[in-house]
Amino acid sequence: MNAELSVKCDHCKWNDTTIIYPSTLKSGLDESDFTVFGELGEYPQIVKCNYCDLIFASPRDDGRELEKKYKALPVVEYLEEVESRRLISKKDAQLVESYCKEGRILDIGCSAGIFLSQLKPHYKKFGIEPSVYAATEAQRTVTDAQIYNSLFQEAPLEGLSFNVATMWDVIEHLDSPSSVLARLHDLLADKGYLILVTPNFSGFMSRIMGKRWPHLIRGHIYYYTPKTIRVVLENNGYEVVSIKGYTRYFKISYILKRIGIIKNSRSWPSFLSGLDITVPVNFDDAMCIVARKV
Repeated sequence: MNAELSVKCDHCKWNDTTIIYPSTLKSGLDESDFTVFGELGEYPQIVKCNYCDLIFASPRDDGRELEKKYKALPVVEYLEEVESRRLISKKDAQLVESYCKEGRILDIGCSAGIFLSQLKPHYKKFGIEPSVYAATEAQRTVTDAQIYNSLFQEAPLEGLSFNVATMWDVIEHLDSPSSVLARLHDLLADKGYLILVTPNFSGFMSRIMGKRWPHLIRGHIYYYTPKTIRVVLENNGYEVVSIKGYTRYFKISYILKRIGIIKNSRSWPSFLSGLDITVPVNFDDAMCIVARKV
């Protein structure tokens, strides 16, 4: 079994918390499955800071061991929904273009590079991805991008400045979001934008599903509400421009698998083929935040 560590609040550094959900972990980190469907229903103890209200996992897996897990993460399951993810990324690219018409774009946690592939060719594209498999796929498919197969903290970015940085479903995985936001602030150009998406702990689905909320997984170690993400960003030198709900596109079959209703779509009878239709999804369980460096 891997050791679990109690941690202080990443934002205010207090060590006074209230338990929200007890741990449901059944195995050590080495035996855990971090693929898309492999970790549903298993998560560390979830607590709330009694000083700033930030919600996070504690005790939890050691950050260095988590990094090893992400470096070895496969990309096959992620790419099973590649067409749906392209639809999402096309919308994300349009959002970026509405704030920045040209310049350098840095995508942190770029996975297989689907978002970068949807950006127009005149942008200078950079991606950071710890997974060897995903980074290799990203560099193969997005030939006009510079892909760094590393953690953000290890990427050789000194001397570069970026007009926009993006984190699509990434900040909740970080061992120390505040340290990443601080370094990113140094890398952004004057009045550069940070655009990120993360689960909304105060959203409708989280409140209705409680401990069964699908975003409660081992790999998610920080959870935000509109209030706490605003405070964290402002304290790290950003001005929040907007916080809005976030719409994704997925096949109905994927959604049912993601919430644990069905297991295997490959053995369905033909009359269930309609479940492979792609639909827009907004359950008020994710938010998109646009912030600007100040």
